Amino acid sequence: MYFLVKLAYKKISKKYKFDHIFVNSLDHFDKALCLFGDPFCNDNFSGIYVNPKFHLTKYNLGVAGRYNFIAKFFFKRLLLINNLKNILTNDQFFVDYTAKNKFINFKKIKTLHEPREFSHNFKKKYSIKILKLPKDNFFILVYGALKETKGIIELSTALCDNSVNKKVSIILAGDQDKKIKNFLKSNLAKFLIENKKLFIFKGFQNEKEESILFSASDIVWVGYQKKFPFLSGVLYQAAIKKLPIIASSYGIIGWMNRKYKLGFSVDIDNVSLLVKTINKLCNNKIYNSFSPNIIDFSKKINPKFFMGQVNNLLIKKY
Repeated sequence: MYFLVKLAYKKISKKYKFDHIFVNSLDHFDKALCLFGDPFCNDNFSGIYVNPKFHLTKYNLGVAGRYNFIAKFFFKRLLLINNLKNILTNDQFFVDYTAKNKFINFKKIKTLHEPREFSHNFKKKYSIKILKLPKDNFFILVYGALKETKGIIELSTALCDNSVNKKVSIILAGDQDKKIKNFLKSNLAKFLIENKKLFIFKGFQNEKEESILFSASDIVWVGYQKKFPFLSGVLYQAAIKKLPIIASSYGIIGWMNRKYKLGFSVDIDNVSLLVKTINKLCNNKIYNSFSPNIIDFSKKINPKFFMGQVNNLLIKKY
């Protein structure tokens, strides 16, 4: 891929003059860059580093191993490329880690929130009708790639508790991995489905379906397990739709929620505490208390604001 990119760029740069190259993901490109150098004919470039991992053990997250040492070695070499002007990441831990450890050229690393938007807007009543959901329920949305790490089993267990608000239901939407498919065959899942406390929408959701699902929901679940310490685009989608979240108390998601106060953070393994948290969000006064924070945060991740950040970081104005 690296050599194809280099060949293609050489060809088009004969026709067009570029001031700056923006690579939307350096994660699968960084090792080749370290080994073979800049493929952009010495033109300046920048890129997004989506999921850095080698620093996570310093924050009691992730798994220690030889891969971390190798990844760290390559990343340090990446920072030495003169024409690489900025590396953008939504992981504030990573920015702090590289600065604290004084990586060479660490000032190239910048924080950039992930932009999100929806192509459609729907009213809650319409969305509930389209999805054929009970109109009086309070819905928790679990969205995206449905894996065990998303805390689906923990949330489902909490909804079986006798003290949870009876109107609370789960909307489970997205591609299911093998473990989740097996879980949905369990007695616990069958009980929730039969009692209209679990509604399942299988597979990839297109843009319109995605908008309807978020519009029908009251809160969004990002209570991921400890083995998933990274950020999630679902958190940003919740903010764009002005929806509070229930988040894990650990990992980058927990840190983000403590900073911006977008909802409640909770230990997802503590069922009684999780039930109390869900019940609190059913209270209109508490639910609405998060609105100012969510609105403020949503402005930061608006695509127009995002492009302004990119311009400020990357583009030399003539």
